[in-house]
Amino acid sequence: MARRWGAWTCAARSPSSSTATAGSTTPRPTCGSSRTRCCSRRARAPVGLRRAAPAASWADVRVRGELVAPTRLFATLYLRYVAEDADSWDETKEHQGPATRESELIRDTSSGAFCAICADRPGQRWTVLQTLVDADDAGRLLLARELTIEEKREFVDLRIEGWLRTLGDGLSRELRREWSGLRELGKDDLMLRAIEQLIELEKLRGSRGA
Repeated sequence: MARRWGAWTCAARSPSSSTATAGSTTPRPTCGSSRTRCCSRRARAPVGLRRAAPAASWADVRVRGELVAPTRLFATLYLRYVAEDADSWDETKEHQGPATRESELIRDTSSGAFCAICADRPGQRWTVLQTLVDADDAGRLLLARELTIEEKREFVDLRIEGWLRTLGDGLSRELRREWSGLRELGKDDLMLRAIEQLIELEKLRGSRGA
């Protein structure tokens, strides 16, 4: 018998869902199940899940101040690494028309929200790009070949600056100072530094029970 969440289902269900055995009025399923009720029986959640549900409602979701800075730092490193690692505008793009570029941009970002940038060429569309920086899915643009590497780097800097403005003065100054040096790293060094930062962050999270 195969079990499906929310209901009992038979591995081989016949048109007649049950038969009565000799000397008994209790119907038995024809699928081989030992249960007296087969497909019509609603299944209960596993015991472990039923016990875990109340505990989950008491999960500690408080912001841990000591994790904010290292988490933000890792996010900045990873964002810049994505920009450096993805393909960027190259010579082949010079010969593509707006329609082709739009199609490729949609394929790269899985979104049609950024097609406005294809109306202009690199060096002529920074005003349009700035309007997209704060969009929730703006990070997808870093994967697109439509942008030059210079545009991607500027885009990352603006997005990070937006993050820093949401932090307190002391923390934002600390992160801005650290980022000013990290942003000069090449792709390989960025990747290594991001890995190191992730390891440090996970160790800190583990020590705080986060």
